[in-house]
Amino acid sequence: MLDWLSNRSHKTDHPMHSIEEAERLLTGLLDEPLKALEEITSWLTTLTQAAGFHPAVRLAVIKLVDEAGRPFEPELTLRYLKPRAHTEFERRQLWDAALQYWERLAQAYRLCLDSMRPKGGLPRAPAAEVALVIVRALRASGGQARLLHLRYMPVRDEWWQKLFDLYALSEAAGCDTHRVTAYPGEALQTNARQELLRAMLLETARPASMLARHSDLAAPAWPRAMPMPVFSTASRATPAIGHSISRCRGHRNWPRRWRRSLPPCATMARAPSRRSCAK
Repeated sequence: MLDWLSNRSHKTDHPMHSIEEAERLLTGLLDEPLKALEEITSWLTTLTQAAGFHPAVRLAVIKLVDEAGRPFEPELTLRYLKPRAHTEFERRQLWDAALQYWERLAQAYRLCLDSMRPKGGLPRAPAAEVALVIVRALRASGGQARLLHLRYMPVRDEWWQKLFDLYALSEAAGCDTHRVTAYPGEALQTNARQELLRAMLLETARPASMLARHSDLAAPAWPRAMPMPVFSTASRATPAIGHSISRCRGHRNWPRRWRRSLPPCATMARAPSRRSCAK
């Protein structure tokens, strides 16, 4: 922890070089959601590219930028889901902006995690801080998958690998079940395991068979409807996924040690088809 907090002599020429400057610049965000989220995404991009940041300062600024962008992404998604109100070009512009936001946000938090472990070992920051960063990184990764499902696009193996790498880090750091409040104002606490489950359960919902708006509604609802103990606690080295998610279409991308534990007779109820949802 001392290594994480020490050496505050780092210098950067980034406009958001301090928490105070970040707060000042974020007060100038436009009210129009699309332009505001594009600006947030631009800030996230430059924050990950800028040199000279102290790791703790970079993380604090990224968290501020993240929280400033949170109200705008749902608004863009809502507009996208109203096809009659926008042209296809405008809808694609909204979708692209939201997807880029989630991609840059996940990348920014992964960079922060890397800076916490300069030699590739375990993070040296306080456990609560590590748990929060991993939870937010997993949440951002899940946001990418949710948007891809809205356009019936595949979630690629690279995405699954990054997702499981994040969760594996939480296990190694011993904070996979450490509960945190992901964002100010959220009523329910969460942890890395819950966020991983959120993404996996969305995959089991068969989003390709659902209307886009139903897929968007299912994303936050699945983890709340599912009992938490779906991971075996018999051995931390070989966690087993429960029957309820063993039919996830992305299971081929799960870590090998998880796939070996899948019960052969497990079943998963399919979500309503697009035809039945339309009735």
